[in-house]
Amino acid sequence: MRYLIKATVIQLILMMWPTPQTFAESDVKERPFMAESKTGFTQVYNMDYDEAMGTFARLHSQYPQHPAPPLYMATTLWLRELLRRDDLDLNKFVTPTYFDEPQKQAMPLETHQRFTALVDESRALAEQALVKDPDDAEAQYFLATTYGVNAAFAITVDHSKMQAFEYGKKSYRLHSALVAKHPQYYDSYMTLGMYEYIAGNLPWYVKWVARMAGYHGSVDRGLQYLRLTAEKGQFAADDARVMLLVLDARDARYSEAVGIADDLKSRYPRGYLLPITRAQILEKMGSKDAAAAAYEQVIAQSDAGVTNFDQLKSGHARYQFGQKMMELERYHLALSQFQASVNYSGTSTRDLALAWLGAGQALDALGRRSEAVSDYRLVLSLQDFDGAHSYARNYIERPYRVPQRRFAN
Repeated sequence: MRYLIKATVIQLILMMWPTPQTFAESDVKERPFMAESKTGFTQVYNMDYDEAMGTFARLHSQYPQHPAPPLYMATTLWLRELLRRDDLDLNKFVTPTYFDEPQKQAMPLETHQRFTALVDESRALAEQALVKDPDDAEAQYFLATTYGVNAAFAITVDHSKMQAFEYGKKSYRLHSALVAKHPQYYDSYMTLGMYEYIAGNLPWYVKWVARMAGYHGSVDRGLQYLRLTAEKGQFAADDARVMLLVLDARDARYSEAVGIADDLKSRYPRGYLLPITRAQILEKMGSKDAAAAAYEQVIAQSDAGVTNFDQLKSGHARYQFGQKMMELERYHLALSQFQASVNYSGTSTRDLALAWLGAGQALDALGRRSEAVSDYRLVLSLQDFDGAHSYARNYIERPYRVPQRRFAN
């Protein structure tokens, strides 16, 4: 059952945004609500989180009885927290054991409490609407989605698998009940599709346990549901595409994943996560040259001060780019990124030590031995992190050697 819990909550990790297909769209009085919501969604995908919070706050003041705005605000807080932790990363989402690890940093208590209060407010508003009209499909959707957001938050932020599992079951059952009454509520198929995919992917030795517990699934049906949302969803279409991108990358359908990434990044040009995700997919394909070029383009946009990309000038971001260029055997570029990291005024002590170590490795790879040794000695003058001192001592005695190539051109 432990594996079942882990697998079931993966669907919640991948939920990027709770968005409804509302039957009120044809009502003229609701069109401003829909237009403002779309503005907020675009801001989120462009990583303009502060602007999105403002948009949804205005929407909340204009429609105080609607469950959507507080839920949208809560989800924006959640995504911003994942970004702060460097958790909005393709490699972490396709490796679910990452969220089994102990938390490395806690969410600020005030922000955590605000997230909880906003989700609770959304749930209460949905429940109040259902008291007035038990057949209110939109209220049913938002009630189901509040549990989904709670589940995603529980596993990604609190790293609580049991909480995520309980919230996830409630979300799935409510979405199932909704589409049973309204099969055309296409956005709900996103959650159902992920459930089907995950349950269908369980290994044979736990699948019988899942069936006894009432869990059934089909990978093909799950992908079919996700594609249905991507094609016909009113607002969750892009969310479904993000899920398909992750699953395509996980299942080595790399060309399809790159195609989705290209489409999304062309429509949300200020969001730097999408081009970075595209570069990671190219890495997984073994396209070393194309991956390096994709990262270089992101770095160039950051150097040029492009909106949001300018956030990647930090010492931590440059250290990460240096690591990536080492993996791709672009040692001159790796060296420049490590040097940018150590020269950044706000670089943490940990990143500083690791960046000097990386710079020494890059210099060794370039045959600049004396400079490499100088950088290794700088590592020893700093606090030890992640075994950096041991590596530095070893490389002072014996030069860093380039590992065998793992990528095809």
